[in-house]
Amino acid sequence: MKNILFILFVSCILTSCSVTSGKNSSAAYPDIPAYFEEEMEYLERVFSVEVPKTVVVGDSTERKMVIIKDWKTEMQDFFKIDLNNPSIQDYIRADTVMTFDEKNSYQIVYEITSPKSELQKVSLAIKDNKILTVQAWYESSTLVMEDKKHLRYMREAGYLIRGYQKAELKAPINYSIEVETDQMNFRPRN
Repeated sequence: MKNILFILFVSCILTSCSVTSGKNSSAAYPDIPAYFEEEMEYLERVFSVEVPKTVVVGDSTERKMVIIKDWKTEMQDFFKIDLNNPSIQDYIRADTVMTFDEKNSYQIVYEITSPKSELQKVSLAIKDNKILTVQAWYESSTLVMEDKKHLRYMREAGYLIRGYQKAELKAPINYSIEVETDQMNFRPRN
């Protein structure tokens, strides 16, 4: 009986039936852009106060308090994370499923194997059927430019974007952008 329940649980996770957004119920994978639409509405409602933002480019670091009026523009890279994009549908596999504890917490890592896709991997940490963390890894390379980027959004904690760019005949540049929302006077979600 335990084996049957475990197989059903893993099957549900692999098809992501419990975490797809209601906005696109025919989606094969979680609707991450719809998830971020909901998150942006929440962030704009709750975090209309100053938040700490740190930008690092090479050896230069700037940290200041900012008021983010348009979270959707601020986090536009996160809206590009779309596992339901038709161009990668045949190239996605659920690479890892891990259960963290007995309280319905798990992680799914989707690997994108298409040689044409800059999106390489997406990781979702889920608890009680709610996405808590979204991470994405991008990589692109041309004859003149190499670009790598890691995006991480942690619900109610903020986001981090780390990247690396190397243009031909120029020194590589490492950069990061971090906004912390966990430091604020947090109002619980409805």
